Amino acid sequence: MKDFFNVIPEEIRKKAEIKDIGKPLSEIDLDMLSNKIFNNNKVYKNFIGAGVYDHYIPAACEYLLSRSEFVTPYTPYQAEVSQGILQALFEYQSVVCELTGLAVSNASLYDGGSALSEAILLLFRKYYPNNRIIIKKEINPFFLNVARTYTQSRQIEWIIVESDDELSNESLKDDTLCIIVQQPDFLGRVCDLDILLKIQNEKNDIKIIYIFEPLSSVILKKPSDYGADIAICEGLGCGIPLSYGGPGLGIFACKIDYLRELPGRLVGLTKDANDNRAFTLTLQTREQHIKREKATSNICTNQALNAIGFLMYITYLGKTGLKELAVTNFKRAHYLYGLLKTINKIKLYHDKFFNEFVITFDCKRDLDKVITKMKNEGISPGFMLDGYKDSLLVAVTEKITEEDCRKYHRILKETL
Repeated sequence: MKDFFNVIPEEIRKKAEIKDIGKPLSEIDLDMLSNKIFNNNKVYKNFIGAGVYDHYIPAACEYLLSRSEFVTPYTPYQAEVSQGILQALFEYQSVVCELTGLAVSNASLYDGGSALSEAILLLFRKYYPNNRIIIKKEINPFFLNVARTYTQSRQIEWIIVESDDELSNESLKDDTLCIIVQQPDFLGRVCDLDILLKIQNEKNDIKIIYIFEPLSSVILKKPSDYGADIAICEGLGCGIPLSYGGPGLGIFACKIDYLRELPGRLVGLTKDANDNRAFTLTLQTREQHIKREKATSNICTNQALNAIGFLMYITYLGKTGLKELAVTNFKRAHYLYGLLKTINKIKLYHDKFFNEFVITFDCKRDLDKVITKMKNEGISPGFMLDGYKDSLLVAVTEKITEEDCRKYHRILKETL
């Protein structure tokens, strides 16, 4: 054993304490010991959302995604040799187009933040020198931070607006590059976005980047219904384990006008020399494949495995199952909202939402007491909001039962 660890410098080895792990065990004894240790972990009921939601992943999806055919070539640099992976990514693109109502989807990007960044860069390349970006307040701040970092070498002017009148006035200026909206927004609110159609009627060349949420898009209007040029979102949670925050899945769809500006990869369907159906990488416009100055993105590859996991999840549920699941999320969240309305010592920020809403407390002491009490009872009560005094963003998915909602309400009432 000492020889085995000789590659580690002695000064580091001296600091490490290797515990006596006992005698060798049989497989069944080791399995029982492992389970005993794992059972010491505390599993919390999760009311945290903030852009990534804790949805149940069907066992069939987990099993299929773990098959070696998918796991081994998860980043297929020579994807042309694997018709199966190419077909799966083609079907993923088709599903994304159905969800968004847009004509084209790429084979995925790294996460929602990079998808928003690539959307901005696409429009900046195409419509430069227009450089003003109008942002409807309460879009995902994590996405926005990534986008600001991604685009810091460009001379972009960021304009954040709150009211529809302000949005309309700012959007109609000549040097406007695009409007960025989110539905539901970061606080979970479902907003009236008909103002976008009015703006497009007044200035028909205005561009729209629409941040959507995959599950809610089944029961809300699609991005295309509001004239979105590009639709992006984070797919983590839909068939993909949360995994302590990653890896994610950047979903990106756009109008046919932007086909040749698309970042990342595009899988297409064609026929081979024998007239058989064949899948191929139609576009792969990155620096490794074309001249650097013509590359549309520095995205080296795509999240193929996570994209396929998303595809399995969506197709496993199907249109009916997705709608039922979305309605379940909606109803459970509103059930909890209805219970909490009876507590006088909190304020509920809004009532038009999908599966997420904001609770505001009278003071930080009350908020801290609630968080401590909830955690002691095995509940992660929500996401602490920056910029909103003493507030929690609370998400409810199908993994939260009505009994869990009643427990949440009881603890809150008792603590306050």
